Amino acid sequence: MAFQIAAIASYGQGSVSLEQKPFKVEKPVNLELERFLAAYPSLENLLGSEKELFYWVNLLRMDPAGFGKHYLEPFLKEFPELRGGNAQSLSRELASAGPLSFFAPASHLLVEANRHATDLAKKQKRLSHSASDGRNFQQRMADAGVRNCAGENIYEGEADALKAVLLLLIDQGVPDLGHRKALLNPVFNQMGVSAVKAAPERYFIVQLFSCK
Repeated sequence: MAFQIAAIASYGQGSVSLEQKPFKVEKPVNLELERFLAAYPSLENLLGSEKELFYWVNLLRMDPAGFGKHYLEPFLKEFPELRGGNAQSLSRELASAGPLSFFAPASHLLVEANRHATDLAKKQKRLSHSASDGRNFQQRMADAGVRNCAGENIYEGEADALKAVLLLLIDQGVPDLGHRKALLNPVFNQMGVSAVKAAPERYFIVQLFSCK
């Protein structure tokens, strides 16, 4: 299974091929994080994989070192072909990182993430930060009401939320680690996500980030 990713902060796209097999880690659900997410009724309208993206990204930010130990290390053991310079730098970065603020769901980001993921899956069928109507990222954000900081990660592959987050963090083939930087950016505190099916086992996932 091939995965592709693109970040607005990045100068290039990453691509990696992995054996198509599930990745599961048996860990109890974090109740503090569950209570935080339960306070946002807008999440009830999302697909299961989209809700899981909020959970896994916020678990990462809650305890980067623990995420590295309990999820990244088993992932690299299951998929040793990902071991390399990017994985090593990620392990070091997570081990030394402190907690970050949670990403709160934002309605305007959820709407735009879904609009763009749908556009990619149904019309463009390729990774792009521009819409099919010609609007670039900056124009899309202005139209969505984003006035301050903004970032975007795009992922193409399975709708496996944990695997998607781990691949975005590793950033295989992306020299400036744009996806990782967005996920671990201390300035960002709002997020919108969407996962739209383009073909069997092939989804476009859009993560939009901003700050209040």
